[in-house]
Amino acid sequence: MAKKSTATNGKHNRSVRKASTRSRGAAESKRPPRKPPKPIIEPTSAKAVKLAINLVEFQKVTLGNALALLSSAQDQSEKLLHAMVLDAGWMPKEGRKMAEEWLKAARRSRDGYRKAMDKSFDLLSAYLQQVQKGQGGK
Repeated sequence: MAKKSTATNGKHNRSVRKASTRSRGAAESKRPPRKPPKPIIEPTSAKAVKLAINLVEFQKVTLGNALALLSSAQDQSEKLLHAMVLDAGWMPKEGRKMAEEWLKAARRSRDGYRKAMDKSFDLLSAYLQQVQKGQGGK
């Protein structure tokens, strides 16, 4: 008989534990639920302006690198043209003059393109900064 009473006591103890757990949960549920903290979310337009500013900076750097590469290739071409053609005795004066003018025009065009693109990027960046300030963003 001792075995039966032990088994009964074990079941009884388990049910008491469950009941006490339930009563605690019921007491906790009477409290108002905690409000989650409000996340700091930027407006979509502020995100768009930040993205645009980052894209303009990326494009500016990319274009600067591409133009630097183009400039070094053009400088090497000029050196090669001078060494092979312009300094050669077989080239007539008119041909040398034409080649030198062609090199100067290419250099001026490259520099003019660089200045125009830098000015455009600066204007676009200034505009986007004004838009960002107008939204109250930093």
